[in-house]
Amino acid sequence: MLKRLIALSLVVSACGGGSSNPVDAPTVSQIGPAGGMVVSGAATLMVPAGALATMVTITVEETTPPAAGAYAPNTKFYKFGPEGQTFTSNFTVIMTYPGTPPTGSTVIFTTPGSTTQYQSIGGTVSGNTISGQTNHFSSGGGAIPQG
Repeated sequence: MLKRLIALSLVVSACGGGSSNPVDAPTVSQIGPAGGMVVSGAATLMVPAGALATMVTITVEETTPPAAGAYAPNTKFYKFGPEGQTFTSNFTVIMTYPGTPPTGSTVIFTTPGSTTQYQSIGGTVSGNTISGQTNHFSSGGGAIPQG
């Protein structure tokens, strides 16, 4: 029975859907008062020492970007958890572009809590990444402001 489950698991894993843009696997990590870093696919979180008072289970999971509106997504989007988690000081979010970074004004935008209202946290492009700082968890990614 165990051999069948392993074989089924391997077959399901091998049948990745043929997408040229695979979904990053969710990442779970513990970060506490000492700070730390979580890397999940194209997203990196850098939490400074003292930003959390206790150990927290951090989750990072790729999610579907919103339809273009005020912002046109240009990186993968991630949901950071636990939803609503706040920090006593800002942490850094770094998103890696899948190719050459776009020219022009690019920002990271987030949806605080469970809202659908995206807000810019600004951003600094360096090489093939964009980074920004915030003090809460939500969903977000890189985008170009429209309009």
